Amino acid sequence: MRGKGMGRRLAAGALAALLTVGLSGCRQQGETPAGAPEGLNFSQQADLTAGVLHAGSSGGWQDTLSHLEYSSLANVRAQELAVGEDLAGCDLVIADPELLEAENWTDIWQALVDYVDNGGLLVLDNSFWDQFPAEFLGISGGTALEGLPAELTWPEVEENLSGFQGLIRDFAALYPSYKNAETLAAEDYGYGFTVTTARAIAQAGELALYTLNDVGEGQVLLTNPMLPNGYSISSPTLTASREGQEPFANSTNSANRLFYGKLLAYRSMEEYGYAVERVYGPFGTNPAAWEIHYEEITAIREDSAGQFAQLAEEAGQIPSYTLVRDPYWWLLRAESVTYLVNQSDTGLEYELDEYEGIYSSGTHVVCDNDWLSQVWVENTISYFSDDGGYTERAYPTIGDVDGDGADELLCGSGDGQFYCYELLNNDQRFTVDTPVMLTDGTGANLTVSGGHSAPAIGDVDGDGTPDVITGAGDGKVYWLRGLGNLSFEAPQLLLDPGMGEVQIFPETADMDGDGVADLLVGSAGGGLALYRGKSGGGFGTKQAISLPEEIADWAAPCAVDLNGDGALDIALGTFHGYVAKLERQGSGYTFTGYFEGGEQNYKGNTHLKFGNNCKPVFYDVNGDGALDLICGQLEYGLPCPIDSEYFPFREQLQAQVDWMKEKNYYLGVHTLTHWYASAEYEQREFDRHMEALASYGIDLTRVGNNQHTWHSSVYGPAQTYLAQYNSGMLWNSGTELPHSSATPQVSAENVLALPFFLESGGEPTMLMLNASTLFYKGDDWQAIAARYGNPMFLYYHCDWIYRDDSEARRAVQAMSDFLDTYGYTCIREDQLACASAAALNTAVSAAVDGETGALRLSASTLRTDLALYDENYQNSVGVKLTFGEGYSAGDYTTDASVWRQEGNSLYLSLDKDTTVWKGQREDTYLRQVNLPANLTWEGDTLTVEFATGGLMEVQVEGSVSTPSEGWTMTRDGEKTTLTKRGDPDTLVLHFWE
Repeated sequence: MRGKGMGRRLAAGALAALLTVGLSGCRQQGETPAGAPEGLNFSQQADLTAGVLHAGSSGGWQDTLSHLEYSSLANVRAQELAVGEDLAGCDLVIADPELLEAENWTDIWQALVDYVDNGGLLVLDNSFWDQFPAEFLGISGGTALEGLPAELTWPEVEENLSGFQGLIRDFAALYPSYKNAETLAAEDYGYGFTVTTARAIAQAGELALYTLNDVGEGQVLLTNPMLPNGYSISSPTLTASREGQEPFANSTNSANRLFYGKLLAYRSMEEYGYAVERVYGPFGTNPAAWEIHYEEITAIREDSAGQFAQLAEEAGQIPSYTLVRDPYWWLLRAESVTYLVNQSDTGLEYELDEYEGIYSSGTHVVCDNDWLSQVWVENTISYFSDDGGYTERAYPTIGDVDGDGADELLCGSGDGQFYCYELLNNDQRFTVDTPVMLTDGTGANLTVSGGHSAPAIGDVDGDGTPDVITGAGDGKVYWLRGLGNLSFEAPQLLLDPGMGEVQIFPETADMDGDGVADLLVGSAGGGLALYRGKSGGGFGTKQAISLPEEIADWAAPCAVDLNGDGALDIALGTFHGYVAKLERQGSGYTFTGYFEGGEQNYKGNTHLKFGNNCKPVFYDVNGDGALDLICGQLEYGLPCPIDSEYFPFREQLQAQVDWMKEKNYYLGVHTLTHWYASAEYEQREFDRHMEALASYGIDLTRVGNNQHTWHSSVYGPAQTYLAQYNSGMLWNSGTELPHSSATPQVSAENVLALPFFLESGGEPTMLMLNASTLFYKGDDWQAIAARYGNPMFLYYHCDWIYRDDSEARRAVQAMSDFLDTYGYTCIREDQLACASAAALNTAVSAAVDGETGALRLSASTLRTDLALYDENYQNSVGVKLTFGEGYSAGDYTTDASVWRQEGNSLYLSLDKDTTVWKGQREDTYLRQVNLPANLTWEGDTLTVEFATGGLMEVQVEGSVSTPSEGWTMTRDGEKTTLTKRGDPDTLVLHFWE
């Protein structure tokens, strides 16, 4: 056991010797230096072991163990410790709070005290504070805290503890900005302490929140519930380990992992003088990538992706795109007509159209090889919002409008006109011809007062020529007397129902079966009434029909037999796009619910969901004898699947996909789901996404996704992501976690988002990546993310660059500023995912040679069966070697293939066993290779054979030359950078002093 006393003496004495003796001579390019590490006996292991001691309960100790397994420290071994197990082999032991409930707590207590006394570092949760003697903890007492500690102060600590303290400070800066901060702040944050011998690491007023006390040969750390934090879900399964936990937060998960990583780094620096941490990019370089959502139809028409790529390339960056299955017209709402085919031979049963019904139910009626649409409303509210006060809608009815014996589709519109569509062959698809407008006797298009025509077809005067009865926006019903050939007399007032100056919706039908047509009148104010027809013409008294309050803002009626009893009932279109049922009972009508489907819609119910302001019509579209359901509506976006024969810009999109392949850009999946989606629905939907992209020849062998609207299903914490994974999507780079409203690019919950594998059944599945704070929230959050080497994404919509590229230019500049400020490299999204997966899939071992003092670092692959496993990325992992107090990174050199110094840290590649020693550095060395590559030395010549393409970048400290063609060389001070775009290539470098 490396005890505290031994460790400190080693750091002060023997460790100084280990890292100052060094190796003789300077490293020559491509050669092993004299006094080389080869053949040396690296017998003193310098790795760490951390364990979680628990009493066999099912509490949160599994989460703690996962935090160790995903620790930021690269050379730590995590283990589960059972009560009674020997603790002596552990550098760090974390006591699970449920040990306090164990019957043999006294024995456990003694084992923990002995462990510390013999040199161990023990982590105690706040709840243990009164279970140990005050001198053991180094405090004189505890004071209960009232809620989340505020206005923290940060006592000066020793350099080796500064990283640990800095993490707590950074998390404390993020935590109050959580979306659910008010709920979290009211949790129990335990006690603050008055210190005696302990060192305070964070304070609230005079009370210490974190204390570290020297006891015997070891140390004991007393923590606060702020970190490690159990109030938000932090498990890689996304499930709660205890009742009442708030939604998963990436920053909480990452900070919990970093908490133990930074504490272990402290332990390592105390014992050895250094700490070895993970780096999530190739050869020890921190990675950043664009996350560009491509989802708008006009943008595809205008090639916004190409326009954005030009800006990115000019800035030395490479874009990464994700394409939605169902592009839509951004912020557009359009009058449209969709339908659902009857699933029953005897009744009225329908299911939503999962292929086309993205924001609402229904297969689109086709007109002129495109979705039927009439008036378009631009610059509306977006996505799943139903509020906005838009009054437009297509208002359909079907009948023989022109008297030729064949039916037509007649649609009213918000513009007050009448669109008449001839029905075409509807065996496979409800298709209509180009609309002809109803006109008056002069040939002028007919309109109604106040707009918002709402037609019904009938013969009011009994002359055998079809007439049109229409509602209008002025609250009245008008009669358009038929003149034949789609010509009608000017509107004549037929009825003023007295419902106010609102849209009026008439429907003619023999509701009571007496052979005389009656008149149903609904309104946009929710009123509904029946006027009985008179045998001699005209209508009798008004019979009001009561409606539930939930339908009080829109009632568009259609007469239909709902229950098969031979009597006409009423189907009622509603504002929200549902179709309500009013069944006849005696002389009245009773609300009996809505038309239902088998899946929940995005409102969280199973009602068939059409667009807003809907109007139903029942008609046998496909001629099978069953009534199908047709609805006019105001539909968001007019989305159209990219693999539909009706997608209007197939050729343009195919050309863009082909161009992306030529440029070696990444093109992935932009998935869409909603909060209430079932597992079965999501699986089908994500399979459709993959099929749609595959139809364009997109390579999906190693693809990931981010989510349109960010939404995920609330049913099952990992349901959405496992369905994506089962469809072949191997990572997720942008999502709102279940039950969370933390939008990735603007939320404190995602500032820290260190990657982890979503676990299911004990096995790793999808790689979770969700950091998107660049450009949107300023420098402070970016600095926090960069401080911990967080793989970074810059989320952006490139869709509107064709209108104005000023915002895109600001985003590109934000990426450049971040890369320059924090030393990141810009690679593709898939490359970042593979590099992150490789870093998590790597075990690092550290050993010191007792004679020479050289530190040997080696990497090994944990498993080869990961879906994201790639040998090239595994062979190009790297680490961050940070020196402890009393040691300067500038005094050390290395035989690492790629390395650089940042502050008191060395970033080192581990493509081979790497040695670090104290000695003079070369003037010229390789400091960055941004992608996996095979590196081969021959004398002073280095050959860099890239295993993957895109934006290939090599950076050298000092001066080099190259005979390789097509590479751009730039100088910045002593740094030389060479870049090239395209397919994987080979770069030959001649080094010279």
